[in-house]
Amino acid sequence: SSHWRSQHGTQFGPPLALPVAVCRHVHPRRNLHVVNVVVPIGLFSHMAARVGELCGDDEPVALDLSMGLFNTSASFCYLLVLDISGQRLHSEQLNFLTGCTKLEKLDASHCGLTTLPQLWASLVSLVVLFLHHNHFKTWEDVESVLEAPLEWLTFFMSPIACQSSFRSFVLQRKPNILAIDQWAVTDGERVPSAQSSTRFAAGGESTLLSVSPPRRRSCEELLAESVEERRTLHRKSAWCSAAVSIEVCWRGFQSRKRTAALRKARAQRIVHVQRVARAFLWRQRMRAYTRDYLAEIDELDLLLSSKEIERINAAKVIARAARSWMSWRLEQRRHRLATGLFLRIAKGFLARRCLMYDVLSLRQWQKLYFPVEHSWEFLVLCNVMRRTHRLEPLPLNHSFESCDVLGVVIAEVDEVQLYNSCLLSVRNYAKHVVLRRYGCRNEHPWGGPLHHVVDTAPPSIDTAYKKLRRYTRVTEVDREAFARSCSRTHPIDACEGGEGPSLLWESFLATDWASVRKPSETVQEFMFEAQRLGGRPRRAPVRTTESHRDATWLSRRMLCYTCPSARFVVDLLALMLDFARSYQVLPLVKPVPVLPEKCVREAAAATMFQATFRAHRARCSLGCGLHTALVFRRAALCIQRVWRWGLLKRRMELLAGAFRNVRAVGTPTLY
Repeated sequence: SSHWRSQHGTQFGPPLALPVAVCRHVHPRRNLHVVNVVVPIGLFSHMAARVGELCGDDEPVALDLSMGLFNTSASFCYLLVLDISGQRLHSEQLNFLTGCTKLEKLDASHCGLTTLPQLWASLVSLVVLFLHHNHFKTWEDVESVLEAPLEWLTFFMSPIACQSSFRSFVLQRKPNILAIDQWAVTDGERVPSAQSSTRFAAGGESTLLSVSPPRRRSCEELLAESVEERRTLHRKSAWCSAAVSIEVCWRGFQSRKRTAALRKARAQRIVHVQRVARAFLWRQRMRAYTRDYLAEIDELDLLLSSKEIERINAAKVIARAARSWMSWRLEQRRHRLATGLFLRIAKGFLARRCLMYDVLSLRQWQKLYFPVEHSWEFLVLCNVMRRTHRLEPLPLNHSFESCDVLGVVIAEVDEVQLYNSCLLSVRNYAKHVVLRRYGCRNEHPWGGPLHHVVDTAPPSIDTAYKKLRRYTRVTEVDREAFARSCSRTHPIDACEGGEGPSLLWESFLATDWASVRKPSETVQEFMFEAQRLGGRPRRAPVRTTESHRDATWLSRRMLCYTCPSARFVVDLLALMLDFARSYQVLPLVKPVPVLPEKCVREAAAATMFQATFRAHRARCSLGCGLHTALVFRRAALCIQRVWRWGLLKRRMELLAGAFRNVRAVGTPTLY
């Protein structure tokens, strides 16, 4: 070639009779022609056009140009493997690779390259790139190469590859790469903090990969070598990866498990087939034996004909189908009955719930009223329901809202008949209570409304009323003592509880009450909530009325609680009704008499109407005016006081005279 170059120069292309060997082969996977080009040194200035003429419309898949110079702008869009190793090249001469979008392997080793062009992002299929035995010195060249989807990159025997941080630099920018230079990437390099064994350590003998030196190869050898290199690369990478090893073990375990299950199922099927076959053979033998036996005894008439056998088999099939159909009909009927029962129960529940909402006006009024002495039991049951509705429970020191209603007559729950219906039980209990409202509490320290007589009377009655009112037996000292006994707190709002929990109730909670009493579910919830909440406060002892503050007449103090929703009101009423039926197993506990707000309003209104009507009827029954009757009443009281005081005065005078006589005795002589 040097002789030809000296005669013809470099300005002229090679002659038409170029000693080039072009071999056509069919790629086994892609149905494409594989071209192996073997060219002498220095005859590659116009090689691309010549290869195009030789190949025609077919594009080569593998090219071995390891002995030539390829500096043309022609491209091979179907090229898979390209070997240009062993030649002195410049970075500009590699620009023809821009069109090789399907290139998978490129061997540019031993080419004396110092820099690399910026074209690697266009090689979207490049996975193997050999650039060893070159003169790369900058990190920019390495970083530009990493733009391709590489699996194996070689830079050894280059100045940049001698740096200790070369592998870490490549791994930092290409974490998914499988091999760098002649060693596969292990988990110890990807995760430096992980403790790796010899098998998974970096730079071990098991991670070593072989790189073939530049040599001339045929197209079959070039493709086979590329496939074998990638297969070896993946096998070495999987062998050096702990994650892949775990995955392989897991897949092997699952495969063995499936194989064992398949073998077991196969054995069961074989046994079933054998059982069926043996049963069939036994029936055949028994039929032949029966036929021979009946022929010997001359009783062949006992054998059934084929038509009779078919009729019997058909009858069995029909009976089996009829039984199956009947069972299906019964199952459908049970489903219909269950569906109807469920719908009826659901509709009844919704109807009762809506009826309670409408009758008790729960969407408008959501308060519950109860006596003050049952506040602890109400608090426990309220917390049970609040936990059911996923609400925060109330603390033990929670103060319920005081209301302007007094319980004149509050019947015990066990004294009233309870129904299965919550609404009927509440309405029936509301008939056994008498409530009244009290107002104008803030006008005087002792509370109570002011009463005025609006009747007109003669002047003599007015004069008598003023005199009787002025000369009553109430003095200023009595008035002052009465005012001191009153406070700004109404007597009905006075605290009735003692300090500290009840000792008897605490001792009962400490016992194993669940195993002894065998309570219901509602009582169990009550006791568990009572244990979480704490003991019931000690009740104050009953004392005599010492002042106006301790006097509560015939009324009982009532408290109220505003429920968060109407559903909460209904559920709490049902819980208290259930507790009233099963509270007998608990000592010191009584059911809570509770009323919704509408029933309280109706009962208070009825009491007000009755009091007003009775007062009107009493005034109508008087023979005189109200003012005159009041004067007569006060006059009678004054006369009674005077008369009773006169009797007491005479008795006191008698006792005083006897005392004086006793004091007058001066001698011990008795006559």
